[in-house]
Amino acid sequence: SFKTGRLLLLSGSNDTTVKLFSIESGMIEAVKELPPHESCIRAVCISRHSDSSSALISVCGGKLMSSFYRIDESLNGDISITNLCSTKLPEKPKMDHRMNAVHAIPLLVNENGKHEHLVLAGDSDGRLHLTIVTEGFDQPRKITSHIFSHDIEQRPILCVHMMELSIDWILAAIGNT
Repeated sequence: SFKTGRLLLLSGSNDTTVKLFSIESGMIEAVKELPPHESCIRAVCISRHSDSSSALISVCGGKLMSSFYRIDESLNGDISITNLCSTKLPEKPKMDHRMNAVHAIPLLVNENGKHEHLVLAGDSDGRLHLTIVTEGFDQPRKITSHIFSHDIEQRPILCVHMMELSIDWILAAIGNT
């Protein structure tokens, strides 16, 4: 929910599209469609600082792609979406290698006054991709994730969720097959 009080719904599809819908007074209305991605969309999420009129959209899917967008809502309710960046791949992904799950939470505002978000994504080889993304327009177009494995058997990660327990502690829950 943004300052205008309307709720937003984000959907991703196997046909490579990501759509944003507005929910107001019991009505669902299509608002924006992001540019199509190179491969399927498997996971989407929105993270917003409570004091902000902007938010971070995270989109993950085929070919280990993670893309990040900034969504802004003006006082009159107009919505704009700007492509911020995407992640660099450490290696060429296998044909069926994809991101299956993503979750993002807002971090404290950084020393430059920019909103940052912690993004956690899980892939089909059982690896986690941890990325810090700012809502600033001056960051590099390609950013690096910290990748680590939690599962020796490399079972696909199908869901992730993070919760801030305190200013110093974040709990991540991860589900696989």
